[in-house]
Amino acid sequence: MIDIKVLKSIDQSRPQDWQDWLPENAVFNRYEVLHAMETSGCTSPETGWQPQHLQLSSGDETLGLLPLYQKNHSYGEYMFDWQWANGFHRAGIAYYPKAVAAIPFTPVTGPRLISKDNIELQSEIISHVSDLNISNFQCLYVTKEEADAWQATGAQIRRGYQFSWYNHDYTTFDDFLGDLRSKVRKNIRRERRQMAESNLKFQTYRGEQITPDLWRFFLLCYQRTYLKRSGHEGYLNKGFYDAILSSLNDNLLLIVAE
Repeated sequence: MIDIKVLKSIDQSRPQDWQDWLPENAVFNRYEVLHAMETSGCTSPETGWQPQHLQLSSGDETLGLLPLYQKNHSYGEYMFDWQWANGFHRAGIAYYPKAVAAIPFTPVTGPRLISKDNIELQSEIISHVSDLNISNFQCLYVTKEEADAWQATGAQIRRGYQFSWYNHDYTTFDDFLGDLRSKVRKNIRRERRQMAESNLKFQTYRGEQITPDLWRFFLLCYQRTYLKRSGHEGYLNKGFYDAILSSLNDNLLLIVAE
């Protein structure tokens, strides 16, 4: 029998359980990232991202973990369901609260349900969330394999579009340009000439090379970008970035234009 426990904080789980079953490149799923979001106040009842993580166990053995949040809005998801919410409202039906399995503020495809030996626990989760006082359950930016597993439980698939770049074994930049249409190649070459003429230089900093001053500069750029485009300073605060600079230092790469 599989038991499901709701974790009001990621502190109630063991960091090693999150790490043991993650693919090496799934850095956004790391315990340190989710923990930093909570301790900095980025994910909290006050911000409308109330942690409700699910821990699935059999006896004393943890089998799976799902980062889950109860939400009363749709901000910070980058998956826009405002029209759904409006439709519910016009029909006199409450759209919120809803339950969202996601890495907050991070529209990056990756595993959401992490489990021992990749066992599928989706059916147990669907049964659990069906009993909650929510209007709907969403699992965002999942891999193709996980989407298929959710769909097998009767969940509906919503497909969206993202622009992603893949390195198809290019050996030179011209190899990459050769895959593009003539007009796009021309535009990129023009933009690169303009960049070269501006005398901009790019510096890369990794891990311990990232000084507190550089990190403050990065945070300022992040805040100003959000302020210009959205009227606020972003969803992730100084406390979050300071935490990951310490806990995930080896995973950080900062590129600075000078």
